[in-house]
Amino acid sequence: MNRPVFRWIVFGLCLSVLVGALGWITHRTLRIEEQQQRSAAETKLRERVRQALWRMEAEASAIVVRESARPAQHYQAFPPIEEMLAETGAVEATGEIRQPSPLLGTTPELVRLHFQCAPVALPKVICSPQVPEGEDRDLALERYAVAPEVAAAEKRMADLKRLLQENPAWEEVAGFPRARITGKSGVAQFRREDGTLVAVTQQDTWADVDQAWRNDMLVKKPIEQSLIAEQAPPRKADTPPASARVVGGMKTVWLGDELVLVRQVLAPSGPQVQGVWLDWPALRDRLLASVTDLLPQAKLQAIREGEPRDDWRALVALPVQLDPGPLAGLNPPTSGLRAALSIAWICLIGASVAIGFVLHRALQLSERRAAFVSAVTHELRTPLTTFRLYSEMLAENAVAEETQRRSYLKTLCEESDRLMRLVENVLAFSRIERDKEPPPNERSEEHTSELQSPS
Repeated sequence: MNRPVFRWIVFGLCLSVLVGALGWITHRTLRIEEQQQRSAAETKLRERVRQALWRMEAEASAIVVRESARPAQHYQAFPPIEEMLAETGAVEATGEIRQPSPLLGTTPELVRLHFQCAPVALPKVICSPQVPEGEDRDLALERYAVAPEVAAAEKRMADLKRLLQENPAWEEVAGFPRARITGKSGVAQFRREDGTLVAVTQQDTWADVDQAWRNDMLVKKPIEQSLIAEQAPPRKADTPPASARVVGGMKTVWLGDELVLVRQVLAPSGPQVQGVWLDWPALRDRLLASVTDLLPQAKLQAIREGEPRDDWRALVALPVQLDPGPLAGLNPPTSGLRAALSIAWICLIGASVAIGFVLHRALQLSERRAAFVSAVTHELRTPLTTFRLYSEMLAENAVAEETQRRSYLKTLCEESDRLMRLVENVLAFSRIERDKEPPPNERSEEHTSELQSPS
């Protein structure tokens, strides 16, 4: 194998080993740094999400608590006053005097409508304190000047009825019994939490319906059992309670893309479901606006029945979870490892180029030396041959004529001068490589003149 080719192969193998080693080190280092940055970014993200959820929970919980604390009587346009303080200081019971509901003609902030319906009533009747009916409507329009508000609430009531009709399973999702018609005429059924059906006929008394619903709610609910016992003491059959009593707290239900709060109520007319139709777009915008400084591109995703729930991003008060969105500025600043690796690669590339250049020049110099030696050898062979031939002829007196002898001697002198110049050139080349300037060629000139003079 040619020696220059072998040297280039060795150089390539060594360079490949160095590049492979540095490449492996770079890959491992960048991978470790990426894992550390990902872990730091995830920790920072979780911290921001935790702060954002805390703010959102404060906003959402205020609405849920406000509506949960609202008395059941407020869901009537003109609820009766149960008790009054007489002039003597005694508390007198009354049910004939009525007062306007605080919800009449107005809706609280972030609320579209309040409504109430009976879960086991067939057909289902939905009413709202913002939409009075019959004599209550005439009274509200005559004395309280709420005609524009009532007209707007009637439109929302129509939308609400459509939503409830398009989502018939909302009562079961909320954990309430849902009435449905069976094959028998005049028979309705509602489903308990354990999945069994309870039949209720239209001839059943109010006490039978109420008792069946009470029994269903008390299954697997020891806490609510005590609450019902306190709020709704036992009474005689066919005797409705004096006023509506709230059973349990608010539950959240999705009706398509709309959010509704519902709760169970024991009303004089029977079991009722009271609900609050929230203005979800406005509520969503308010919640997201409260965390703009933390998560500028965050979104809220609805958690519907049966969908997976990510606890660390989910709200407790509402069935939604926070989507942080694409975040900027969470990645920590890069460390000096990338800069160090870049410098190492630059140094390796520079060293490779320098070594390759030096090797190339060395091989060129070696080739030039080999060519020079070959040329010098060829140039030395000619005068030496002449010296040997003529010296042998003169030594053996093979040349008799004096003129020819002088010619041979002159030729020997010329070849000697030529040989001297060649030697001096070789020595000068050697001095140039050692960065030394050649001395004056005085001795060469004297020796040449001596050889050219006749013997």
